[in-house]
Amino acid sequence: MLPTRASTLLRVLVCSVAEDEAAVQTLARRLRIERVEPLLSLETPLGAALARADVAILCLSPAALAGDQLAPPLATALDLARRADASRRLVLGLKLVACTPPANIAELPILELFAPRGYERLMRTLWAHIASLRSAPRPAAPAPTPGEPSSPSPSNSTRTVKGLGSAEQPAPVYAPPLPAPLRFAVAHPELERRRALRLSTGTPGPAWLLANGQALALSSGGATLLDMASGATHWTIDSPVHGAALSPDSQSLALAAGKDLRIWDLATGRLRASFAGAVQPLSCLAFHPNGGLLAAGTRGGALLLWRVEGASNTAVQPLANVAAHSEPLSCVAFAPDGALIASGAADRTVRLWRVIDRGLQRTLNELSAVEALAFAPDGATLAVGHRGRAISLWAVATGRREASLEGHAGPVEALAFAPDGGTLASGSTDGELRLWRTGDGALSWAKPGPGGRVAGLAFAANGVSLLASAEVGLQAWRTSNGLPGASAQPFDPPVRSLALAEGQLALGSADGSLRCLSLTGERVLELPPQLGGGLIGLGFVGNTLVAAQASGAVRNISLPTGATSRVEAGLGLRHATTCGADLALCAGEAGVLLWQATSTGWRRWASLPTRPQRARQAALAPDGSMLAVAFEEGNVQTWHLPRSRQGLPDPYRAFGGPGRSRDLSFSPDSKSLVVAAEDGSVQIWQIANGAQVAGFAHEGSPTTSVALTPDGRVVAAGFADGSLRLWQIVAPKAGRKQGRTAQISLAGHSGAIEHLAFSPDGAVLVSTSSDGVVRVWPL
Repeated sequence: MLPTRASTLLRVLVCSVAEDEAAVQTLARRLRIERVEPLLSLETPLGAALARADVAILCLSPAALAGDQLAPPLATALDLARRADASRRLVLGLKLVACTPPANIAELPILELFAPRGYERLMRTLWAHIASLRSAPRPAAPAPTPGEPSSPSPSNSTRTVKGLGSAEQPAPVYAPPLPAPLRFAVAHPELERRRALRLSTGTPGPAWLLANGQALALSSGGATLLDMASGATHWTIDSPVHGAALSPDSQSLALAAGKDLRIWDLATGRLRASFAGAVQPLSCLAFHPNGGLLAAGTRGGALLLWRVEGASNTAVQPLANVAAHSEPLSCVAFAPDGALIASGAADRTVRLWRVIDRGLQRTLNELSAVEALAFAPDGATLAVGHRGRAISLWAVATGRREASLEGHAGPVEALAFAPDGGTLASGSTDGELRLWRTGDGALSWAKPGPGGRVAGLAFAANGVSLLASAEVGLQAWRTSNGLPGASAQPFDPPVRSLALAEGQLALGSADGSLRCLSLTGERVLELPPQLGGGLIGLGFVGNTLVAAQASGAVRNISLPTGATSRVEAGLGLRHATTCGADLALCAGEAGVLLWQATSTGWRRWASLPTRPQRARQAALAPDGSMLAVAFEEGNVQTWHLPRSRQGLPDPYRAFGGPGRSRDLSFSPDSKSLVVAAEDGSVQIWQIANGAQVAGFAHEGSPTTSVALTPDGRVVAAGFADGSLRLWQIVAPKAGRKQGRTAQISLAGHSGAIEHLAFSPDGAVLVSTSSDGVVRVWPL
């Protein structure tokens, strides 16, 4: 999976000829592991890719050289790079095999990928460029032109303070939330019963423009109705969301969460109806134009239909269950007259079904996995967005592809027709918003979206405005000229790291921002986004919060004063963890860096080489005696740490199991190691003799995170399907392993659970997920 905009440290244009595609794809896979986003010239238009790239790499080989000249694709890329503003762009040559570079690129740095330590030299060059970008001043923002809105002023003014051992930097923003008058705030019944608290709204989804300047915004953590002019929130629904649909009369909202489907009344906030019968998790929803039917696609490829007229809180079985596709469905849409329903899936097909008998009318074959569908208002045309970075326009009556609209640099995930059918809007993971004339397929205008992946698009009823939902919020645009209008921010930055101490919860985001909250959600401390990548590790050391960034920066933040100091690890980091006064930093192939907190700052006391294995995650024993490291290759290795914190740790014991480890944690007494494995199991190993003393699993989904209560009697495990389970570990009987019994199953996330942490008293469990939602579970 490609890195998201928020988690990417660097964007690199990799320019090559077709003969070198295999070598380039291998290089791209390795770059993605390092949070470097490769833009391949064989897949992306050169101009668009170069505009986004921080680095341009010319891949050199005999096939890429025409005599003493570069082959045309590389020559074109070099010419564009030289003509463009290169003040923040690095251009270099990379020999894939032995060859003689032409004289006209003699001024470029030339690296040899095949040479000993060649890949390491390439990465050192890229990390150095990241550091130069971080230290270079940002270009001044241009003043808004007359008639264009200016950026709103922050609610709190930014002071400048001097951190310990650092240059002047912005002071933390202390912003306790102001109570907003809500008409209602409701929750999914399971969350209500568990008294679970949501501290983050999650990643963005579809959005709709309603009457009176209101917008309905969906996220992976629920729904929000807000006023676009003031940004005030009218109500919220707290629920995991895998799919959503708004009824034609805008009075009801259908939300899919796992195998559950519920319809909410938007006027009262009450749950109108619940539906059953889905044997597979739901992935997408659509209402029939008359509001009487609801269609749902599943991750197993099935298409379900429910009759919703007169439905009540009593669970209702589906009217139809059609084996529609061989891969998960990503989108469904009814034709405007309600006679047909279209389903799109990852199997690269769109299928048209007759609603009256659920018979297959036609199959449309696409070039790549289908991501979005939209019928024109007259029903004659179906627009299909797919991962091939283009939009297909199909004639519904004949099944003929009438046009292909190209120009996006990423998969097209959002489509919407204007009410008059003359305009089609498209949004992509490239963050761009485009408006097309449907008559001739010409581009009306293209604009950068609000920021990040565009997840939803909706026209106002009069067609004058277009609403875009993206990672940084909602933005309205005038369709006539593409000028931006009102904006709102109902979403929170995705959380990538978590630390929990007595009464305080620290959340690190993919954009480098940081929030410190109480367990009831009150904001204690907030730091703005930082250059150098997302926060990959957080930890409390006394009254100091330690925050490590992927770029290698480690910040110490004094919680009483907000003062900040920083040190540089000098390497890109994959993971960071603290325990007591110890800090362990995983740096991939470079191994593990071990630091110790002193009265004057951090002291680096050991660099633990692990090559050829790549250190992905580390854990420190609570008593300070041991270090455990999980490697990308699959196994787990432990070391004894010297009491003096001098010299190198002593290798002790390796642990392995049926699946690659995804998370690990020591028991509170430091005698056992708990490992979350990719095969869906949780294994507890006794460190002294290497025996597995307990093990359990959740079939069908990899284990992604684990945590133990402070007394070591309960283990919590999170899984890739969003489920969360707690087991009680009972004392072992003679000659048997430790017993375990399933105690609680929690449902509150729609993405893989990435981090788990118990409060020091064991009374609260905090979970974060790839869906961007943070939840607090009272136990």
